[in-house]
Amino acid sequence: MLYLDQWATRLAYVALGWGVVGLIYLSTSLIPHSADSILVLHETLIERRLIPFIPSMIVWYESFFVFVLLGFFGAPLQRIAQMASALQLSAVFCGMVFVLFPTTLVYPTVDAASWAGYLWLLTAQIDTDYNCVPSLHAALTCLVLIAMWDVRHQLRCFFIVFWAVLILYSIVAVRRHLGVDVLAGSAVAMLMWWLARKLNTPLLGAVWLKCISDWQTQRANQS
Repeated sequence: MLYLDQWATRLAYVALGWGVVGLIYLSTSLIPHSADSILVLHETLIERRLIPFIPSMIVWYESFFVFVLLGFFGAPLQRIAQMASALQLSAVFCGMVFVLFPTTLVYPTVDAASWAGYLWLLTAQIDTDYNCVPSLHAALTCLVLIAMWDVRHQLRCFFIVFWAVLILYSIVAVRRHLGVDVLAGSAVAMLMWWLARKLNTPLLGAVWLKCISDWQTQRANQS
């Protein structure tokens, strides 16, 4: 079920919420780190025994981008504001951690000749190497899941939960993160969702958003 009401406002939230995340993520990736300041994480029993390295799961890892975009049109408008604010807060918080406490892991060797290996290497070129804890990928996935959750539509809930779980599993299965990163990212999502409700407005671009909302309301009244 998609919500197409106030489409211009929803697109503005995409820019404000997800766009700000992208800018912060890119900015933190440009900051250099000395080798002795980077903490290298190692696999635990969870990864070695429960979540093996599965390169083909990169498809579900990349489906995250569709999942997040769907969130802006799959949740009621009143939840979109809170979600956009929580996305911004998560990006700011995680960005600070990435800069102050950079973490990485020993990435696996992949077969570049296979389609999964090629896609994995392409993803690795885009991702930054010092942003393991907390997983922003996991945080945003959880925020979108919360925003789209609606017990009145049980089939839809099952679908989005199933998709979100596959994304969270794939984050570890393709070894872009470890289990502790996903748990930390999920905790960040819950904290920032609560904080966003207290703030009740996106931190950045609120004036621009109000102008777009007023414009669309005026058009609706004239038609």
